[in-house]
Amino acid sequence: MEQLIIGLDNLLEEINEDILDKSSGAKYFGTATITRRDLEKLKATNKKANIKMSGILTFSEDVTPELARETIESVKVRGTIKAPYGVKEVLNIL
Repeated sequence: MEQLIIGLDNLLEEINEDILDKSSGAKYFGTATITRRDLEKLKATNKKANIKMSGILTFSEDVTPELARETIESVKVRGTIKAPYGVKEVLNIL
């Protein structure tokens, strides 16, 4: 069971990296949760994300508006975005 959980964690991390990868140009369908850790890894590369997906995009409560501003260029979601109020405000998705 532990191996399965580790495998799922790795898969989720890969999906989040792909969603945040500006160069991929890929669009995704489903659910994704972006965490502070995801955005800090992106920030370390000096890149900004253009997020495009259909489904449910969730920003965890540990994502600050400042970190979102520094790491996300645009967000286009056909579906629902769940995020702390300040993050929604920064991304103009209120």
